[in-house]
Amino acid sequence: MAKNVPMIETFKGVIPFFASDIVRVAILILFPSITLILPRLLA
Repeated sequence: MAKNVPMIETFKGVIPFFASDIVRVAILILFPSITLILPRLLA
């Protein structure tokens, strides 16, 4: 982390990635069968 960058700027930059992680986990919790699609295609 750069010393001349305020911590709030770092948090602002991380928020989109954190939000996408939350959405991804929510989708996997709501539709757990999604996680089995690739193994089924390979079997």
